[in-house]
Amino acid sequence: MFKKPILNVKSFSSLRASDRRRLRQEITQAYPSLQQDETDEAPPVVPDDIQCAKFSTHGEDLGILYVAQGSPLWVKFDSPAHPVPTVYTLWQHPSMLPTIVCAQGVLSHAINGADLMIPGIIHREEGLPDLKAGELVAIQFGSYPLPLAVGVTAIPTSEMIRGQKGKAVHMMQVYQDYLWAMGPRGHPPDVSALPNIDIDSESDYGDDLSDEAEAEEINQVTEAIADTKINEPEPPQLSIEEIDSILENAFFHCLLFKITPKGQTELLPMPSSTLYSAYILPSRPRGVGSDVDVKKSSYKKMAKFLKNMEKRGIIKTKEQKGEIFLVSVDWKHKALADITEYKTVASQNASAAKTPAPRTQREPTIVKELYKPIGTGVHELFAQCQQSRSDLYTSKQVREMILQYIDSRQLVDQRDPRRVEVDPILCDAVLKKEEYQTINTLSREEVINKLLGNMQPWHQLVVEGEELTPVRGHMAPCHIIIESRQGRKTATRILGMERFNLDIGGFAEELKRLCASSVSVTPAIGSTPKHSIFEVMVQGPQAKHATELLIKHGVPKKYIELTDKTGKTKKK
Repeated sequence: MFKKPILNVKSFSSLRASDRRRLRQEITQAYPSLQQDETDEAPPVVPDDIQCAKFSTHGEDLGILYVAQGSPLWVKFDSPAHPVPTVYTLWQHPSMLPTIVCAQGVLSHAINGADLMIPGIIHREEGLPDLKAGELVAIQFGSYPLPLAVGVTAIPTSEMIRGQKGKAVHMMQVYQDYLWAMGPRGHPPDVSALPNIDIDSESDYGDDLSDEAEAEEINQVTEAIADTKINEPEPPQLSIEEIDSILENAFFHCLLFKITPKGQTELLPMPSSTLYSAYILPSRPRGVGSDVDVKKSSYKKMAKFLKNMEKRGIIKTKEQKGEIFLVSVDWKHKALADITEYKTVASQNASAAKTPAPRTQREPTIVKELYKPIGTGVHELFAQCQQSRSDLYTSKQVREMILQYIDSRQLVDQRDPRRVEVDPILCDAVLKKEEYQTINTLSREEVINKLLGNMQPWHQLVVEGEELTPVRGHMAPCHIIIESRQGRKTATRILGMERFNLDIGGFAEELKRLCASSVSVTPAIGSTPKHSIFEVMVQGPQAKHATELLIKHGVPKKYIELTDKTGKTKKK
């Protein structure tokens, strides 16, 4: 899990006394043997100077890291739900977890990121600890009596039979991985200095060793540990031209397969910050180039990158309030002709030891605005145009119908061809009674807009290519509300997701991982058994994460409304 550098480590903050007590209680409940250690001379499981920070791994796992005096002591993910000890903690409390012993030669493979396989296990006379799949276990190597890794069982230990093959333990953290490197990078303590470790006892592996033989084996393992280096191949160094090419391909890929020609009407215009973080970066290819960003390119900034794309005729942009917006795309440009879909970092599968990967980006939901003829005057106009008065029409269809009506009745004003004469049919359909005697001509746009205003609004969702049943009324937005609760604490509420056919439970789970914070789902005010409405609440000011996740689940940005009750109200 930590065979690659940890990403996006936020600022560390000290824990309050109440938070330390809560963390200590959570740890001692998960690991009962630590309650005795707390009363002995062993180091405290939660030091007074402990700090925490949110982070993400290269596999997109989100978690919280607990550090004291420069050493990472605990990490916490969604699964397991309780804090997981690091090797630094295991060296201080070596008996807190059940232990599986491996052959000495397995150590180098574990450090290089391999999981523990069944053939690498040493079966002691007393057998393996009785564990189910998914339980935490400490890993020892050879006769060295201290754990050098911690993992999660892939199968029950009863199935780890001598002579069988297959994966036994998913490694979570190993000595000399990148989490270990965040600490003082020290080797395991001297065995003879540890309390409660009897190095003169009989070997635990079924073979009786003399004191000298066992001491020699311990020395060999210790020397192997000290000499082992992380053997992960260095990523190839990319030239500026290669970085530019990868960045451009990621941009073209997100245009064709994320924004798409069908979804552009709902997603554009789009601010450059959203385009870069939610579309271009997730569209980078897996493997070589997966860590490319605009700062490493010759462009240095997104504004310069987008201006270059505009100069080449691929896109059009505009600047508003100091930010560049993507306005339109030339989908027929030759630069987009040869782009094929590839596996991106956003679609990278999670490793077997992690929780299920979040959903990949859903195709943007399209909201069709429809109109239905109502009223005697409008019905008569549609009858004259030989159109059904019970059907639903898009604004484009209404426009085409009106233009054909104007041409067929020769209503163009001879003095001003930009305007049309209002005949009795149009008068009853588009004008108010007080306008009958005062308005004789209108522009074509005025006729169309007045007619649409007199029709009944409807809307229809197109979710991942499937047209849903039309619904009467305008499409209401999703609401993100930030408000203060219980004094200084802030919470973010999200409402209205049902309108966009979202899986509320799945959305809440993904938001929990993204924010690394507690999330609750409760019925909203106005919810009934026949018409359920839910409210998702997450601790903290999480408007940015909530907006990005709604967009990822297909909600068009124009239908996301942000209200900050701790300050001013604005639309996102």
